[in-house]
Amino acid sequence: MKKDGGFECASSVEWRKWVPGKEYRKVLHIKNISRFVQTLNWEKPECSLFYTEFSGPLRLNPGVTATIGLIFKPLKALDYESELHFAATKGSFTVALKGLYSAGHIHCQMLLDFGSCAVSATTQQLFQFTNSGSEATSFKWIVKPPFSIYPKAGQIKPGETVLATCYFSPEKAQLYCAQATCIVLENFPTTMSVNGTGKYTCFQINPSILDFGDVVVGSAQELTFSILNTSNVIANICVDVVEDCIHPCAAVFKLDLTEASILPNEHFSVKVLYSPLSAGSFSAGQIVVTSSSQYGGSLICTGYALRPSVSISSTAIDFGSLAFGSSISSSLLLFNTSKVHVSFQFMVSAASVFKIHPERGVIRPESNLSVCLEFRPGEARNFYSRIFCVVQDQHLLYCDLVGSCFLGTVSFPTLQLPHITKQRPAVVHGFQSASFAGVLENNAPQGSNNMPICAYENSSEFCTSVSGGSSVGDHKIKSQIWLPVENIAERLCIAEEIWEEYFSGRSRQLDFVEISPETLNFGDIPHLQKSEKREVLVRNVSEKTIFCLWQTPDIPWLQEGEHASTVQVVQSKGPWKKEKLIEVFQVSPQEATLSPKSSVTFHVTFAPNEKRKFYVETLDLYMYINSDDSHIRPPYQATIQVSGNSFSSDQQKYLPQAYCFPSILVFPPALQGSCVYQTLALRNQGCTPVRFSFDTSSLSCLFSVKPSQGVLEEKSFHLITVRFEGGNSSSHVANLPCILNDNSNEKILVTLIARSDNPKVELEEGNLILFKPTNVGVPSERTIRLQNISSIPAVFNWIISKEMADVFIFKPHNGIILGNQQVHVTCSFCPTSPKGFRADVSCLIAAVVERSTCNSRHGATVTRFSGPEISKIVAVFQGEGREGSLNIEPRSLELETIFVGFPQRRKITISNPSEARMNYTLSFSSLKETNNEEYKLKFDNCQGSIPSHSSRDVTITFKPNVVSRFAVCISCNTISSMDLEEGRAELMAQCILSAKALFPSLTICGARGEGFSQAQTWRKLRLEVFELLLAEAETKQDVGLKGCQDLFGLGGTFGERWSSSFNFCFGRGHVASKPTVFTLVFKTRNDLPVSWKIRLWNDKDVDLENWVEEPEPVNEKEHVYMNVREQGLIQVFPREGHLNPGENVQIKFIYRHYMEGAHVFPAILQTKNGCALPLMFSGETLYRNFTSVSLETATFTLRPIEVGHTNPPLQTFELRNDGNSEVNYKVDPSPLRNLQQENYGFEVLACLNPVGSIPPNETLLLNWRFQPIEAKCYAVDVFISVEHGEGVMLPIQGVGIDKIAPRGMDHEEKLDPLLTSCEWLCSRELCVWPLLSISLKGCH
Repeated sequence: MKKDGGFECASSVEWRKWVPGKEYRKVLHIKNISRFVQTLNWEKPECSLFYTEFSGPLRLNPGVTATIGLIFKPLKALDYESELHFAATKGSFTVALKGLYSAGHIHCQMLLDFGSCAVSATTQQLFQFTNSGSEATSFKWIVKPPFSIYPKAGQIKPGETVLATCYFSPEKAQLYCAQATCIVLENFPTTMSVNGTGKYTCFQINPSILDFGDVVVGSAQELTFSILNTSNVIANICVDVVEDCIHPCAAVFKLDLTEASILPNEHFSVKVLYSPLSAGSFSAGQIVVTSSSQYGGSLICTGYALRPSVSISSTAIDFGSLAFGSSISSSLLLFNTSKVHVSFQFMVSAASVFKIHPERGVIRPESNLSVCLEFRPGEARNFYSRIFCVVQDQHLLYCDLVGSCFLGTVSFPTLQLPHITKQRPAVVHGFQSASFAGVLENNAPQGSNNMPICAYENSSEFCTSVSGGSSVGDHKIKSQIWLPVENIAERLCIAEEIWEEYFSGRSRQLDFVEISPETLNFGDIPHLQKSEKREVLVRNVSEKTIFCLWQTPDIPWLQEGEHASTVQVVQSKGPWKKEKLIEVFQVSPQEATLSPKSSVTFHVTFAPNEKRKFYVETLDLYMYINSDDSHIRPPYQATIQVSGNSFSSDQQKYLPQAYCFPSILVFPPALQGSCVYQTLALRNQGCTPVRFSFDTSSLSCLFSVKPSQGVLEEKSFHLITVRFEGGNSSSHVANLPCILNDNSNEKILVTLIARSDNPKVELEEGNLILFKPTNVGVPSERTIRLQNISSIPAVFNWIISKEMADVFIFKPHNGIILGNQQVHVTCSFCPTSPKGFRADVSCLIAAVVERSTCNSRHGATVTRFSGPEISKIVAVFQGEGREGSLNIEPRSLELETIFVGFPQRRKITISNPSEARMNYTLSFSSLKETNNEEYKLKFDNCQGSIPSHSSRDVTITFKPNVVSRFAVCISCNTISSMDLEEGRAELMAQCILSAKALFPSLTICGARGEGFSQAQTWRKLRLEVFELLLAEAETKQDVGLKGCQDLFGLGGTFGERWSSSFNFCFGRGHVASKPTVFTLVFKTRNDLPVSWKIRLWNDKDVDLENWVEEPEPVNEKEHVYMNVREQGLIQVFPREGHLNPGENVQIKFIYRHYMEGAHVFPAILQTKNGCALPLMFSGETLYRNFTSVSLETATFTLRPIEVGHTNPPLQTFELRNDGNSEVNYKVDPSPLRNLQQENYGFEVLACLNPVGSIPPNETLLLNWRFQPIEAKCYAVDVFISVEHGEGVMLPIQGVGIDKIAPRGMDHEEKLDPLLTSCEWLCSRELCVWPLLSISLKGCH
């Protein structure tokens, strides 16, 4: 029900379950709910199938309900809708009429627009459709591809609304339009238009290269690159890392995501994590970004895996001589200068007399760890042992330990460290190693202090040595690459020898015996039982007699009274031995002497002294060489490894809880014939010992493990070293099983990934490199690319003949190119003469492998040495040298008149009409004698290079600092690279720049006043003086004032500067009379535009806020100025403006006679970037009845007359009446009579109209006749009286001259040409007579 217009009725009337062709009736109840009687009218429905039983009007009282019959007569099985409109006294309302067919009917929107979508991507939109029928029905959507709708079919209840999804998947970049049809059971289908446009996506990747630099193994570094979607559709992208073709299982670059959607014109950032796995290797990966529209991009990721930097404080310790039964301690420091935790382990045999604590541990980042060493000998003899320290992901460290023990009266030579150094040849090398000899000196730069030492891996520079040979005929070629070397450690040790000694148990140089077998496994032996004897054959392969002594591990040192009942003390043999505890592993005989090329068999037994325990020990064989000389020789050492356990066959062994880290061991690329080493940590997480053994039976012979077996104590770890020997160029992936507790079911698999390779570098441009023709001395550059397609780093060095070394220049000339890396080399062709050049250039390539380490306190620094073989790339470089010239346009630059102090910019064009590129340089010189400070001239590109048949615009900036005429010659010179170094250039073209620099200024071109002629106005205002000041302003920036920087108003400091101001005198006028107005016409004096402004006293440049209090006048002068300003007595219109050259402006100067008295008022005529000319306006206002006359000038100077002239010309003088009434004047004749008497009664000077009247505001000319009788000066003061007013005194001066011949104009002064623009100079009277009057001031 609804209430509207004072009525209450149903909002709609519906007919359901009807049959077409029949008539159906319903009743509509309408109630008047208002308090007034209302008349109700209605119109017929628009649909003729609906109508009422009767028509209105219908009158209803308040509270009365009317019944209106409604008839619906459908014709077809369709839905019908219409409206019945009612109009009443208080308003109107509408009732909806609906004829709904009994079957279901679907209603949905008419259009579904997807807009722009990415090609091959799927976009979805939601829409609703409703069953407006009275019964449930089935539906089915049909639409053509690339559109689809879900749900496609189904059932829908009456009045139910279903939320559906429409998908759009364009396959091409085009417009798609389709009709989606919904088929309904027993009803007409419903259609919906679907539109969409397919567009390709496009994006940009920044940066194109992600260089992670050096990252220590065990750490990670994260960098970010961004993807910008430059298209107007959403881009669905996929980001993938291309697998390493060398190590496909070793992913070092990882992404934080692989899929994303980027909005149009939006950035998206992707994080890349670099976690190096293989120390000493260079990684280069590619990240590929693709979109659904098949558009893609990529970027390169590079990084270098640094080894941790751990060093040892000393490589040798001498414990000295020690009495039997005593012990001595010392210490070592391990320095970790890297920023990661580093694990270490000292490989010390339990049988050794040298004990270390702790044997293993972890060194924190950028810290050190102290290690305690103890020497506790059990026999009286010399002891020497080399102890190795395995550091994870780093090369091996070592320390030589020496000590002696004596007993009683037995004495023997004491072993010291110098003996060790002397007897271990080729172990410690200095810089003068034989491997560095024989290099070509001519390849080293002259005066270079560089040394042929290798690169430090942990430094920012690579310093590489190459020595090797390649056969050319019967000669051997050796080359040396010279690179800068800094911070070289004091000694370098050959790491390969140290690794070999560690792996084999003895040094290769000290390999005197052969031991077979080197490993014994006794298996399960019950507690307190003894195993069968196992044989060990030792054969002397040297030419010396060797004394052999086995040292087996004792049982742990016992405290007093501890396990005394279980320890058996036996009497030891030999004069140097004492009683010792029984051993777990026993060797018999314990000592023997081997003649040269002989052998002896030793028997080893195993007797475990504890239950349920694993035993893995190392037996040390000390060898003493008999020698005829007197030198002290250290004992040499060899080892075998023995193992067993005390578990019985029916006892279950411990459940192991161990793991390996890393589980995937990646080796750096190995050069063929060399070895690379990697370490892994085997960790025991349990509380029981774990025995481990690596099963190498199925492992390739290229891999070897050290140690291959051992025992892990509870909560401890063991560092395992794996070696890979480089063979043929191939990749190797192998699984290394680690069996735990002798249980084949309990094992850990370690994946080994390695590759052996030879360096292979290619020149991508081929073997023929051509350069564009260029002029002599002008370099032509080209970038060539060296691509290392192998995984082995290499060094390169360009070799070129001395004749062509200055023609073809390579940058860099040598360097390192890492595996899978591309190096860009810039080659410059600089011809020395106009001809063709051809050079055969070789690029030597040598492999770079890690072969040495600096085992010092300053760091275990990995160095790089070249391999033994050198390959060569041969290419032909060709270029042609030519000659050319340059042109410069225009040949002359006329700047005309310019502002002083303001820079002017002009362009000149330098063209190269030749066939090759040319270098140029610009210079300038003045054609007049000028000071360097008078002008400044500079170029935006004073030198550069212009390609063939091209041109370049150069902007010249010229700034004059003084008023002058300038003439500057701009020279364009050709210059070569060699000339540039030697300062030589060849003159080619010139351009003359001329200019006239002035200040902007004004000139007076017209003047008039009310009641004055132009000449009268000029004389009354003395404009010739004003014009002189304006002319002076053209050459001087300040005339009278210093730039008007001080305050010009109340509190100003201009009082002392008005002596040089121009007095603008308005004259006199009576109070309340018409204002005195003068109009001056100004125009630009020169070709410069002028921005001018007349600044009146106390003008404010900015509008002050209302709260600002203005200062009060502080003296009488300021009171006068303020009074004139407030009353508006003196005004100027307009006050400011801008004049272009040739334009003029009329300025009105007004003096209003509001107040009696004399008035003065200062002002400043300012021109922008020009002068500041002070003005002083003055005038006088008389009382109403005051009469007076004013003189034309203060002194009347007569024109010179020749003596004896009988009919001289009349000369006139103006008298002006400034009042409002007529003035009667009279010239006093007495002074003239006195002058006549002084000149012999001759009337020298006479006034022809001495009495008369002057009308108001008019001018009268007094006529004078001057007849001199002598050549002298005449002077007289004549008083002119005014009736009923104030008279004036007129001084008169004149000169009588002798009769002379006419003279030309040669005597006239030559004027400054810069001032010839003054118009008033055209009249000689205006410029000469004022000067003459000055010379007559003293004539009386």
